[in-house]
Amino acid sequence: MQLENEYHNIEPLANRFCDEIVRQITELLFQNQIPLGVPIQNRVKTLDSVKEKLERNSLYLGSIKELNDLIGIRIILLFQTHVTKACKIISDTFDKSKKVDTKERLKEDQFGYTSIHYTIELPKSWDSIPTFKGMEGIKAEIQVRTLAQHIWAASSHILQYKREKDIPPTVRRSIYRLSAQLETVDLELERVLQQIKDYKVSLTAEQKFEDPLNVNSLEKVLDSMLPEENKVETEKYSKLIFELDSIGINTTDNLEKFIDENLDAMLETDRIRVNNLRRKNKAAIRHGVASFTHTGLMRCAIKQNFKPGA
Repeated sequence: MQLENEYHNIEPLANRFCDEIVRQITELLFQNQIPLGVPIQNRVKTLDSVKEKLERNSLYLGSIKELNDLIGIRIILLFQTHVTKACKIISDTFDKSKKVDTKERLKEDQFGYTSIHYTIELPKSWDSIPTFKGMEGIKAEIQVRTLAQHIWAASSHILQYKREKDIPPTVRRSIYRLSAQLETVDLELERVLQQIKDYKVSLTAEQKFEDPLNVNSLEKVLDSMLPEENKVETEKYSKLIFELDSIGINTTDNLEKFIDENLDAMLETDRIRVNNLRRKNKAAIRHGVASFTHTGLMRCAIKQNFKPGA
């Protein structure tokens, strides 16, 4: 009864805690240009779930705050590289974090879902922030995994195949193959990322100017000629290539000439737009979102030079 009363008292704080942590993580991922594979998942354990866990694991709690996963937050990312970056951010931000890599529990001949789990509490420096008042000592579990790892975790949960002995012998071979293929997906995605990095490095001034533009050569030109602060992680390069090609800009050479001729006008238009928004609504200026992105600057120049009906 005491635990139930404490749960009902702490539940509103736990929900606020959950919302605030998701908000902070979302901001940190945005600042570090780490795109989500799917929106962040989160929940506060229900009282029934708490009771079931205690009974299943024969646990005794002196306080609900002792429960490491009263709050659960799951971050699903596209690439293993982004998982590594996100984990460093969590470790650096939440100084009381405790890390568990579920992969370390598996032997070479075992399968199972893998992800990295953190048990976190609010940093001491956040205690004085009004929105975090009363949340001291509440813990949350943050899971970080790739989309491929999440596919396996979600599937095995539905299939209830968490251990080898749970699987019918006739299905076991297929399960092993599926688990291996999903691990291969992560490895191949990392290999593609590395190949793209290597290709970008190889794009030097000696590149043939008559070569058709591709996503990576377009990005390199824009990076070298447009302000760094205007770039965002979600630039739509492939769509811009189509728009440029429709007006006859399809090589590195004529792209650079086009930007050189229009750069001052692009930046002036962007400056005026930001100032107008700032005067109308200060809240509209957030993270520099009000500024045109690299692809936005290019579309601005295209509209100025190729007006409909002109």
